[in-house]
Amino acid sequence: DLKLDNKKNGDGIKHYHKLGQLMSEHPNIFTRGFLIIGFPNETLQQIQDTISVAKEMTLDWYTIQLLTPLPSTEIYEQMVDFGLIEKDSLNTDGEGYTMFSVRESERQRIYEESKVTKSDQVLDLFSQNPDHIPSKKELSDLWFFVDYEINYKDIATLEDKTKILKLRAFLEDVSDRMTRDNPLANYFLSILEAKLHNTESSNRRTELSKAYVNKSKHWRNRFDFLGLNY
Repeated sequence: DLKLDNKKNGDGIKHYHKLGQLMSEHPNIFTRGFLIIGFPNETLQQIQDTISVAKEMTLDWYTIQLLTPLPSTEIYEQMVDFGLIEKDSLNTDGEGYTMFSVRESERQRIYEESKVTKSDQVLDLFSQNPDHIPSKKELSDLWFFVDYEINYKDIATLEDKTKILKLRAFLEDVSDRMTRDNPLANYFLSILEAKLHNTESSNRRTELSKAYVNKSKHWRNRFDFLGLNY
């Protein structure tokens, strides 16, 4: 798990860089990291720093999670005090904070279904004061944007065939098993298929992505904000 403190522990960052370098020496292994955001008092700058270190490590994929503390722990009580979770509540809003681990496929499904009929506007949270501490509501959107920034954004310019093949296999699993109606995964899977000259598969993924976006104002807002065509 990766989270940087206010002073940015230099030794810790060196450790992450060394780990990333070690894994890069084995390109055929699919490498996956786990990032947690939403710690009490965690600022936008700290989240940005976490994104930067994660991208420098160049692992193949990162699972992004909002902090889900166990009851009766110090950090749980801190999050209650800051209003990030409700005391004795299994889930505050159906999207992020749960006391127990939820399979990421189920969490993503719940997230998508809860948003499909909403027309919420997208806030450029990272344009705010870097010392801003995100609210519970903002953290839900931040989860999405951190996921995009770390996992998806650079796929369009990816040229390494070994990595392309690894990501294609992973996004096929995301699109066909782990989540339902996920336009973002299908959108970038289409790009990967095109890079491999699989025109028919690329076109099919493009059409799936368009169909999923067009039935959801929530996804249209986000595709527009990110400058993605549909």
